[in-house]
Amino acid sequence: MKRAYRKLSLKYHPDKQTEDTREAMKEEFVKITNAYRVLSDPERREKYDVYGIADEQGFANFDEATRFAEDGVEDSVLNWLGLVAVLAVGVIPIVIMQRNRTKPLKKRREALRSLAKNRLTKAGDKSFSKTFTKTRKQYVDDPTRAHLD
Repeated sequence: MKRAYRKLSLKYHPDKQTEDTREAMKEEFVKITNAYRVLSDPERREKYDVYGIADEQGFANFDEATRFAEDGVEDSVLNWLGLVAVLAVGVIPIVIMQRNRTKPLKKRREALRSLAKNRLTKAGDKSFSKTFTKTRKQYVDDPTRAHLD
């Protein structure tokens, strides 16, 4: 590998080229040099195998970061488990609080219903029962009166 690199670097070195071909050969020389650096260093080679880049700077620009993100890394199992954990921590307490909030409301409704039934049956007025139940339902379900509970 070292011998092939030296042979190619001498062939494409910008100082060995004419003025006309210097820029094109300079790009080829840079590619050859970068390839040799990656292949000769085990740490860089591992980075290149995993991420597709082996630069010490990380992502030099936004395009490289986008390409890295599109390589399927976001579909890993750990990322999905992390998302589920975050949602569980954020959503489950809200659901529990909502359920706990409705329990006292249901108890109050039942107490009001039984109280109204007892008073109405003692009074003996059955027609008033329907009107009272309808009015009570409107009162309890009215969101503007929720602060009065």
